[in-house]
Amino acid sequence: MKLNLIIAGLALSLAASSASAVTLDEAAAAIKAAKKSGYPWTTTGSLMKKAEKALKKNETDKAEKYLKQIMLHTSLSLKQAEAAKKAGPNF
Repeated sequence: MKLNLIIAGLALSLAASSASAVTLDEAAAAIKAAKKSGYPWTTTGSLMKKAEKALKKNETDKAEKYLKQIMLHTSLSLKQAEAAKKAGPNF
């Protein structure tokens, strides 16, 4: 499980740092990785729908904005999953 999260996190960081725009496939893969971690954020589904709608209307700037938000939210959800593993009482 930890290896899957590390791989997903690496893929997300590479996709987010690349100069090219994020694609729908990359965003869908990021959402899938966040769901697999057990801590998916509810915002990603609606952002994906907005991005798809914007692409259908040829509003690439809006779509890119939504896709970047998806990548941010999914990377934060993976960090949340890692933090939850380490959570516990502090005595």
